Amino acid sequence: MILERAKFIHKFVQSPREIGSITPSSRFLAHAMLKEIPWNQAKTIVELGAGTGVFTREIAKKVSPSFQTFIFEQDDDLRTDIETQIPQFTYLKKAEELQNTLKRFHIPKVDAIISGLPFSNFSPSFTKEILDQVQSSLSDNGSFITYQYSLQLRKELKHRFKNVQINFVPWNLPPTFVYICSN
Repeated sequence: MILERAKFIHKFVQSPREIGSITPSSRFLAHAMLKEIPWNQAKTIVELGAGTGVFTREIAKKVSPSFQTFIFEQDDDLRTDIETQIPQFTYLKKAEELQNTLKRFHIPKVDAIISGLPFSNFSPSFTKEILDQVQSSLSDNGSFITYQYSLQLRKELKHRFKNVQINFVPWNLPPTFVYICSN
């Protein structure tokens, strides 16, 4: 755990706009992010921006062997570390290639997309590109769940999704807003 935090801080110092936070997400945030997913009904899940794998490890505890799980992480070192720990998932690099990846694996839609991407660090056009792909990749009953350190993304998500629930997680550093979006 200490080594993981040290590596995360090092990655943040190297690329703060890509990492987005100086510390990994807390278990409280992981719980808030994953509690709304209907694990007994879902078949496919995607994680965007896995970082050190805090959510990935929790997903691994909840999915059955029949699940198709895709984990996207831009940083090669972080992605390799998670893949070594949890090899049963499919690991990819670029979240902006979500739709192409799903097509390559013959998956028309997914049940849930969990995101740790730092949207506030992205250009508006890149944020739009990612959210367009998220929206078109979700099944009719699918959920998009992301967290941010501000309410900056609220207007955009409310414009895109019929239902947007926002929960506050004070037991994270920094405290965080979790957006649970569905149609």
